[in-house]
This record gives sequence, structure tokens and C-alpha cells, in this order.
Amino acid sequence: MVESSQARVIARGGMTVLLTVVTLYLVNVAPTVKIFLFSLSTVFLSVMVIEDGLRAAFFTFLAAALLGLIILPNKLLILPYFLYFGYYGILKSIFERRGSLLQEWFFKLLSFNLALLAFYIIGSFLLYLPFESKLPVILILLLAQVYFFIYDYCYTLFIAYYYRYRQAINRQ
Repeated sequence: MVESSQARVIARGGMTVLLTVVTLYLVNVAPTVKIFLFSLSTVFLSVMVIEDGLRAAFFTFLAAALLGLIILPNKLLILPYFLYFGYYGILKSIFERRGSLLQEWFFKLLSFNLALLAFYIIGSFLLYLPFESKLPVILILLLAQVYFFIYDYCYTLFIAYYYRYRQAINRQ
């Protein structure tokens, strides 16, 4: 029975990696929906968190990030996934186990904004990518916060949907 259980974890992890990398690959093909596709690429990991725990989810994230680095034609597009999107499902699970909604949102927003800062620092100072925008920086930051709330809400809806249909999915 243990071998069957381990095989399930490996198979589910493989499917999660496949779906994630395909979604990340689509970022290269359909650049007008980058943010949506990055957001979509993260929800698959929540299945690993729910079914197999944080450890299995972490190794699945690493496998997807490394495979994406190998397969994706534009290597820079793995950066947002690696810096935040990829492991957000793990963080979300940890933060939502806290008793206080205020603490939960504090840590979610802190992690998101630290990832934004890391992305800016790496992009500007290590990769020398110019940051050009017609919008003021403060407006971009405010819009990023709005995006994050919508993203987290949609992520929560996906998790609720998965829990609702979990038994039917796992029977197949």
C-alpha cells in the first residue's frame, strides 16, 4: 500500500509539473495575458498541498521551476514564477492556518510586496532591465495590491471548487 501511495504522489506531482510548465510556456506564446497565465500556473500546486502536503508541494514547485528553466525559450519568464507565483500555494496554506485573519493578510501582503521588491531589484540591478512606465510608480504599486487581492480571492475559489469535487476527481 505504501508503494501505491508513493506512486500516486509522484504521478500527481508529474501532472502538476506538466500543467504548470505548459501554462508557463503559454506565457511565451500569448504575451498579452501574461499575468493571467502566471496566476493560473500557481493553482495546480494547491492540489499537491491538499492531497500530499507541503513537502511534496515544495518539491513539485522546484521540479516545475527547474523544468521551466530548461524548456522555456525565454528564461526570464521563469523569474516571476520562481520568485513568487510558484510557491504561493504553499505560503497561502501556511498563512491561512493562522487563527487571525489580520495576521493572515499581513503575511500574505508582506510576502507579495517582498517578492515585488526582489523582482525589481533583480530586474533593475542584476539583469539591468529598464523599468519604464507611463504610470506613476505609486499607482503601479496600488494596482499590484488590487491585483493581489483578486488573485488570492480567485485562488481561494479554485481551492473551494477542488474541495467540492475532490471525491469525484480522486475516484477516477
